[in-house]
Amino acid sequence: MSGERAVDGGLAPMRADLSPEAQQLADNLRSLFRSLNLSVTRYAARRFLDKSAVSRYLSGTRMPPWEFVHNLLHDVAEHSGNSVTPQTLGLIDGLYRQALAARGSTSDRIQLLQLRLADADRQARTGETECRALAEALTDREHRVRDVELQLRQLVLDHSGERDASESAVELWRDEKQRMCAERDALNAEVHRLRVRLRAAEQRVETAEATCRTLERQLDAVESNRRDGGHATGADDQAGADRGRPDLSSPAGNSYPRYAFAEPSDAGFLEALQLSMLPRSMPVLAGVRYVCRYVPGAVGSGGDWYDAVRLPGGRIALMVGDVIGRSGLASAVMGQMRAAVQTLAGFDLPPHEILYRLDEQVRMLGHEALATCVLAVYDPSAHRMVLSNAGHLPPLLLLPSGHVRLLDTPNGVPIGVGEVPFESLSVEAPPGSTLVLYTDGLVQSRDLPVDTGLELLRAALADSATVAPDEAPGRAARAGTPDRAGSVDAPGRVPRDTPADRATRDPAYLARLEARLLATQPAGLVDDGTAFVLACLDGIPASHMRSRELDVSPLSPAGARHFAVGALRRWGLSELIDVAELLVSELVTNAVRHADHALSIRLWLADALVCEVRDDGAGSPYARLPDPLDETGRGLFLVSKLARAWGVTRLGKGKVVWFELALPRHATPPRV
Repeated sequence: MSGERAVDGGLAPMRADLSPEAQQLADNLRSLFRSLNLSVTRYAARRFLDKSAVSRYLSGTRMPPWEFVHNLLHDVAEHSGNSVTPQTLGLIDGLYRQALAARGSTSDRIQLLQLRLADADRQARTGETECRALAEALTDREHRVRDVELQLRQLVLDHSGERDASESAVELWRDEKQRMCAERDALNAEVHRLRVRLRAAEQRVETAEATCRTLERQLDAVESNRRDGGHATGADDQAGADRGRPDLSSPAGNSYPRYAFAEPSDAGFLEALQLSMLPRSMPVLAGVRYVCRYVPGAVGSGGDWYDAVRLPGGRIALMVGDVIGRSGLASAVMGQMRAAVQTLAGFDLPPHEILYRLDEQVRMLGHEALATCVLAVYDPSAHRMVLSNAGHLPPLLLLPSGHVRLLDTPNGVPIGVGEVPFESLSVEAPPGSTLVLYTDGLVQSRDLPVDTGLELLRAALADSATVAPDEAPGRAARAGTPDRAGSVDAPGRVPRDTPADRATRDPAYLARLEARLLATQPAGLVDDGTAFVLACLDGIPASHMRSRELDVSPLSPAGARHFAVGALRRWGLSELIDVAELLVSELVTNAVRHADHALSIRLWLADALVCEVRDDGAGSPYARLPDPLDETGRGLFLVSKLARAWGVTRLGKGKVVWFELALPRHATPPRV
């Protein structure tokens, strides 16, 4: 207590200016220490610590490292003869984290973020152990199902040969068959349950691993900032000396993050942090071209973000989001949200379910943050989009006719509110349409209401449907003669193009549209950061798509080879037949081994030949270097060596394995 007097080797008085969180933690630590009936001097010697450091930890003058708290708990448990209960550990852990967050110095933030990283790593390791156990149990049950089915078939065969069996023998046969059928059904039900649990465990591991990667990237970014001359703040940075480490108040001694609680004066650093969390590369798919941009704001750093995820069937998920607030915490939450969406989208869930699960993940993080997000899944073969909205501004769609459509998606509540379902909207997206996803920084400022800004944005899009003399695209670029400045012939000699012509044929269309949208906005709109996605939805013609359902049968690889060879001949790609036939055979053979009931193959032609094999089997295949004596295991190794690109996508039930083959040099990619 603060009124007690210090004695030689005893507890020093508690500081009077402690925050409630720090005081509560110090009170509990002092209570634990008193139960040992030891002096500070003796306890410090036991733990090979400096006595003054222990005294400062217990008086609240310095924030103790978690190692000190952990050791104190176990020393008390050993002294009392009782183990540390999960409830006690959870209570102290909660008090410790609250005190770290309340103090807010650089060294405290270091420990808090390290604890979060340790939590995520522990969740990943626990999940991997659970996955291994479930996979082993699943394999055992599947083998038992096969054994029972073999016994059942043998029983039926044996009975079919007994034409003169007695009535009692027939009755016994029926009872045995009924028992074996019941055992098989029970095992199949258990296999289904184990598969569901395995998929859930795999998803938890994916989410934990994504969180670890985000935290590691943030730490790397801060360390780079320190090397480039960053500085630390906070009086408690001297606590590093108590642990025999460099003084964290010096630039050289501190390489840990301060972004999560950064002040407005850290705008430059937070901007760099924000940019480091945005995707560094984006998927390239046939039937859609897009640009994604983030424009920093003039006031602080927000949580604006964008992303794109490749999906099975040649589809793509495009999204933008905005974590409410302008701080390093908003940027940190944004990075975690982006990682979670990447993981969830990879399971090929419907857009509304992705947002629902994202809401669960954000609330589990415990930041009490709110965010808006809009997600669009585009299918270039069907020329349709499915969208879902979590409290975000509505997307805009520039149709080939030049009309700008406001996509009035069911506007759900922001991410983080919880317990509210989201809905999806399916809309037609004719080839040549242009989709615009954006955050509020593009249409709103302190001086401009969002409705007015939205009308300005719509007007800019509609204006882009009119061919300007100085940017005549499409046929003009093909028919006109460029001069040395890169312009084309005079306007009077240029045929007029439709918006669809420009969107699908003019390579500079997206760049000009992006520049026009930014240039038409008033200067006041740069207060807040802006993220947006512009996507030309070119589509893929039906003539360039082929698909077929296959039986889960040893005959399916031959049928798949015949199907692929026929498609390639129709497309005039005979040069690819040999390698495509080999790779298709390997993928379908592997799928037959692991599929339960469903198996299909899909081919489409764009700037490359793409093949997908989908099945409903469990597990994710991977390429490995087989042993020379192995009879199996070479399929994906061959795919990885012969294909231009390949991958595996886990679905809610089953998976998709795909590969790409580059077209021959003389081949002309289909125009869409």
